[in-house]
Amino acid sequence: MIAGQFWHGSLEGSYARAFRRLGFEVLEWDVSKAVSRYARLGPLGRILSAFVNVEPWAAKVGRDLTVAAREFGPHLLIVGGASPVPAGALAQVKASIPETMTVLLWPDPLLSLRSFTLAAIPVYDMIATYSQSTVDSFLRLGARRADWVPLAYDPELHPADAIPTSEDSKTYGCDIAFVGNYRPERELLIADLTQAGFSVKVWGPVDWARKARHRQSVLQYWQRRELYGVPFVIAAKTARLNLNPIDDTAFPASNMRMFEIMGCGATLLNSKCPELEGEFPNSVATFYYSDRSSLISTVEDIFGNEDRLLAVRETGRSMVLRRHTYTHRAESLLRCLQLS
Repeated sequence: MIAGQFWHGSLEGSYARAFRRLGFEVLEWDVSKAVSRYARLGPLGRILSAFVNVEPWAAKVGRDLTVAAREFGPHLLIVGGASPVPAGALAQVKASIPETMTVLLWPDPLLSLRSFTLAAIPVYDMIATYSQSTVDSFLRLGARRADWVPLAYDPELHPADAIPTSEDSKTYGCDIAFVGNYRPERELLIADLTQAGFSVKVWGPVDWARKARHRQSVLQYWQRRELYGVPFVIAAKTARLNLNPIDDTAFPASNMRMFEIMGCGATLLNSKCPELEGEFPNSVATFYYSDRSSLISTVEDIFGNEDRLLAVRETGRSMVLRRHTYTHRAESLLRCLQLS
């Protein structure tokens, strides 16, 4: 049973597909829908409940989850990220179904921890955190067990067999692509690249226009829409190189995009990522740049060797498929909990 968010591209959805590939029956329990049944004040109330534990609403959501668990009888209950699942509901599930193991699947910087998640940490049998650097922090916060379970690649969400057409080359073709949310530091990196003469295309939400420091410049490379699934794969494979500056708050861990770009068969230029640089060596499975000052020289060096570009792309893809899909992560969870 997986309780969490199930929008297109959600981590919980990727895990649900992975467990089904392993032959398990999976119940997807959508926390957002449960909250919407009880939250007052319309959309404002639903947003509020994601950050503040409104006790009467949370209690009703917790009861629904407990009833669903009793009916389904899961061997494993996974709660995704910052889903507002009360500690009391988890405790009741453990009391009602003692054989059920509970796991918090944590994919975000520790800054995203909210009061309801903090309160529930000691109840979980295991915290599966995306960053090795946060394991000790979760233990200090009262976790009974915390394990490093990195993010991964979902081959159903981003199929590597999607092949760009000649028309796609006109739409997506560029030296460097970036797909993601706006950050001021990302705008600076892309401004450096465009000023150096590289063709850059950015795919992301309207914040690129609303929040940009230099709006007129951003409008020249921002493509005015977001990309998910197959269109993301097409854009990534059409670009010569895909930029992935990991958010400062996530350092030294990876983000999901790192696995997605390599897994779908595109070439990755990543900011420094100490937790995975041993697994994905520089100029072998991916490329890294050290900081803003080294970005341009790094790109120039990469584009100076087309054979190496192709070799790195192929090596990165094969390494991800061999060890870093969500099926591998699901198997890792089962091993940690001694359920396999």
